[in-house]
Amino acid sequence: MSLIKSSFYDAIFLVLAFTLAVQKTAAQAVLFENNAWGADNSGFQCTTVEDEQDGTAFSTTWVWKANANPISETQVHSYANVRSRSDNLPVMLSNITKLIVSANWTMYPSGTGTPGTGAANIFDIEGLTSIGAKADVTLDFFLDPDATQSTNVTNPMFEVMIWFAALDSTEPIGYGAGPAGSYILEGKNFTLYEGEKQPGQTVFSFLAPKNITSFSELNVLPLFHYLLDGKKMADSTFLGTAQFGTEAVHTDGENVTFEASGIDMTIEPKGTKSDALSLRAVMGFGWCFGLLEAAIGAWALGFWLL
Repeated sequence: MSLIKSSFYDAIFLVLAFTLAVQKTAAQAVLFENNAWGADNSGFQCTTVEDEQDGTAFSTTWVWKANANPISETQVHSYANVRSRSDNLPVMLSNITKLIVSANWTMYPSGTGTPGTGAANIFDIEGLTSIGAKADVTLDFFLDPDATQSTNVTNPMFEVMIWFAALDSTEPIGYGAGPAGSYILEGKNFTLYEGEKQPGQTVFSFLAPKNITSFSELNVLPLFHYLLDGKKMADSTFLGTAQFGTEAVHTDGENVTFEASGIDMTIEPKGTKSDALSLRAVMGFGWCFGLLEAAIGAWALGFWLL
């Protein structure tokens, strides 16, 4: 495991900007992202890569405040996540034979749980509601007719999200226009919403009928086939980015902790062996986005680099 680094100034950039960290196995790498892409001066987020013997694990603690502006009140501030760096990406949709994911996660007001204990903590909906927590838990995929562009998370042609939880009426893009379809995946009816994130980029969001905190070897490829069958995109479209994490919107001022463990992802093109996102014996570390936190993190990371 190593942090992406080249100098002390690069370390400061990593802490203050999107704060990336890489873990490698013999087969591939995964990228952990604090990703406070919508950060303002209202709060902070700190993300830790956890020690884990049976998969990939991380936790994040955050607090962001809502703004008076109704538009910014619903703004996503950050998306702490783990991203696959599989050598099989990008891959054309028509060439994928498996897209299987696994994860266990929990979320709770930070003062009520014991960080690092994973399953010992619960998804405390009542406690999160009491502090006005607004967040979601999603798989996030980016796609584009161009292979290179599909690896760009900023402006590819398509984004496909699979929502496992939506707190405080958090809504996917296109929710106001009503459902654009639905698909029953392993007995659960996922509702499809469709909308434009920005000019030239369409977001397809599959919303689970209820919160799903644990899934093992869930094959989500049929959801992509549903989009192909509906002529939403061509089967020659490339999948270039695959992520799992939590979008943080805001709370009333109290901290929220999200923990995820046992994260695995298998993206298997035709004629290849599976390439799982699983890691073993991972050494833990952490990093933050915030004002004081960023300064301390940059100093600590810089000291480690020297």
